[in-house]
Amino acid sequence: MKPLLHIAADERFIDRGISLFERALPGQNRFWVWQRNGENSLEFVKTLRPDKDRVISHDTPWWKHAFIDKTAYRAVLFHNLYSHPQIFLANNLPAELPAYWLFFGAEYYNDPHFFKESTIGPLTLDLPRSKKTRDARSTPLKRLKAFLQNRLSRAYRAQNPRARDKRAAFQRINCIATHLPNEMEAIKKSLEIAPLWLNFSYYTIEDFKTDNCETLPKKHQILLGNSATPSNNHLEALQLLKQLSFKGTIKCPLSYGDATYRDALKTSANELFGASFESIESYLPLDDYNRLIAESSVVVMNHYRQQALGNIITALWYGTRVFISDRSPALLYFQKLGCIIHSIERDLKSPKQLVSLSDTEKLTNRNILSQAYAAETFIKSIKKMDEHLNMKL
Repeated sequence: MKPLLHIAADERFIDRGISLFERALPGQNRFWVWQRNGENSLEFVKTLRPDKDRVISHDTPWWKHAFIDKTAYRAVLFHNLYSHPQIFLANNLPAELPAYWLFFGAEYYNDPHFFKESTIGPLTLDLPRSKKTRDARSTPLKRLKAFLQNRLSRAYRAQNPRARDKRAAFQRINCIATHLPNEMEAIKKSLEIAPLWLNFSYYTIEDFKTDNCETLPKKHQILLGNSATPSNNHLEALQLLKQLSFKGTIKCPLSYGDATYRDALKTSANELFGASFESIESYLPLDDYNRLIAESSVVVMNHYRQQALGNIITALWYGTRVFISDRSPALLYFQKLGCIIHSIERDLKSPKQLVSLSDTEKLTNRNILSQAYAAETFIKSIKKMDEHLNMKL
């Protein structure tokens, strides 16, 4: 049987995806992972097999016809559809070759062509951010040159996708992988597409369990956000915590994202909370990060979109009280599961609420998550979807 081809970015959680797909379909997966620009090796993905998988250097001419032998695989799985190569490759697959989109979020929520609602609050919007500088001036000669390049150069088209190219890639997909069914329905309606749904998460219960976390005492501490990106809406959350006269420590992971935004946020946060605000700017190994969540009494994730699901699930598992925005589809999803989780807008009204869950509440969440996020749940889902698509070949 032909294998599945996975094409992925060098991200922290791809190793988990490799493990799940190999457990579901042993020996039937080939992973190709892009190097980050300026890097000579992979930074995060560690489990590629030299005899089966491939590291794609950033100078590879991926737009050439021979880049993928399209007859060698029974399906292609794109782990994100926001990078230019992923968009181009999805649009150039033969119609009979099934294509999966493992949904990250940024490719949809961060693009106003597809997601019309604002994901950034007014206070955060005023903070400076890094910007890509472009010469916005247009002349007839420049427009003619761009037109001819787009028509005549395959390489130019590949490296300069338009909104219509991205939409075409979304519409080309046969199956979307996410584990939020309400999010899946919203995507289908917004993009006017009707792909199949693969219930999948890179995170499983196995990833949450860390030695010594069970006995860690809770601190009067809030974990705020998951990255130095404006979609965390840190400043709106900090202003609310200030209004509630929170007197504990606020730990804020800022190890990746936008450096300009990070520095501006730190300045504003220090004005509000002084030394009680602690930024975490170095990358923490997973076990250390899990311990940080487990020892916090409260987690606040003020995203107006789906984001930081791994943080949320880990916090629920360890009895940390979680507040997320009504605007995130994750809130409705976890509430429908029956988890003890709270709305920032409706529930965060008093400092008395900034305490950890009771043992009974923690046990309720664990019983639910043990089923919803068991590795076997996603392994069965992968097998079922693969069988379904194979029947159509």
